[in-house]
Amino acid sequence: MYWLSHRRKIHQNLRIFQENDSKKITAAIIILIGFLLQTSVFHSFELANVVPNMLLIVTVSYAYLRGRTSGLLIGFVCGLLLDMYCGSVMGLYAFIFMSIGFLIGFCRKFYLQIH
Repeated sequence: MYWLSHRRKIHQNLRIFQENDSKKITAAIIILIGFLLQTSVFHSFELANVVPNMLLIVTVSYAYLRGRTSGLLIGFVCGLLLDMYCGSVMGLYAFIFMSIGFLIGFCRKFYLQIH
C-alpha cells in the first residue's frame, strides 16, 4: 500500500515538473523571438529614430498575465539580454525591466479586484 501511494506521488511530482518545464521553454522561445525581432527586423521600421521595444512588451504582458514573480523573472532575463547586446553599464536594463515587471504584476491584483 505504501509503495502505491508513494509511486502516485512521484508521478504527480513528475507531471507538475513537466508542466513547469513547458512554460519555461515557451517563455524562453517568446523572449528569444522578441529579442531577434527587436534587434534585426524592427530597425527597418524605424520612424524618427524610434524602434519598437518588443522585450518591454513581453515583460509587461507576462507580468500582467502571470503576476509579480513571473514579471520580475521575465523582466530580468529580457533586461539582461539587452544589457549584453547594447548596454554600457551591465545590469542597468535588467534592473529597469525587473522593476517594470514587478510593478505591473503588483498592479495586476488591484485591476483584477475592480473588474
